[in-house]
Amino acid sequence: MKYKISNAYLMVNGEEIAVGVVLGEEDNPRSPFGTECIRVSEYEKGLKEFKCGKQQIGDIVYHCVGKFVDFKALRHVDEKWIEELKLMGYDTSKLINRIDIKKFAKSISGKEYGYPQFTKEEIETAKENGFVIVYGYSDDLMEFEGAIQDEGGCFGGGEVYFNKTEVCQDETDRSAFDNYSNCITALRCENEENGKPICWFYKTEIPHETFMIYEGGDPYCRGIVFGIDDVK
Repeated sequence: MKYKISNAYLMVNGEEIAVGVVLGEEDNPRSPFGTECIRVSEYEKGLKEFKCGKQQIGDIVYHCVGKFVDFKALRHVDEKWIEELKLMGYDTSKLINRIDIKKFAKSISGKEYGYPQFTKEEIETAKENGFVIVYGYSDDLMEFEGAIQDEGGCFGGGEVYFNKTEVCQDETDRSAFDNYSNCITALRCENEENGKPICWFYKTEIPHETFMIYEGGDPYCRGIVFGIDDVK
């Protein structure tokens, strides 16, 4: 038996709409950590067995499954929540959803190393969806494409600092880093794919997806894609 913890809301132009139900752990019905989030229609139809708890934490824990501002999603919203809105009688025709960042990263993966590395259409898609593509070029550059258009030096590997608009170019002025609080570390030939070294590999605390670039069939770079909204 699973317990209802609270509702799950979709924000549309400032309006909170309860489109889902958050289910808690069977052995800990008052836990604020949901095991599952399902659509309201699925909950009401009784497709599974549920037991509604007292919801003592219902007013404390807030679950938001997506947000639209001026009908545009701030980040990708699972289509099931938009379908739930339709079932509830809302007009969803004006809603503009973003592409799933995982699908986007997969779509640009597997390319051969070259210039330009990505098509104009791919860069435009990244810009429209607020994605930043990071990958290596030559033996000393970290390239930023999409929502940020810039590059940073990282000969042999190293850290590159940046903000929402640009990369810090003054590596000697440590005080400048206060305005560039995001960091990506480039690692040179420190990781492998199928036993072959990857020339460029990246680490960062920013949530991201990865993709691969090859050179002559060998791994060249494991690039990353992240959302501009996750940048400080």
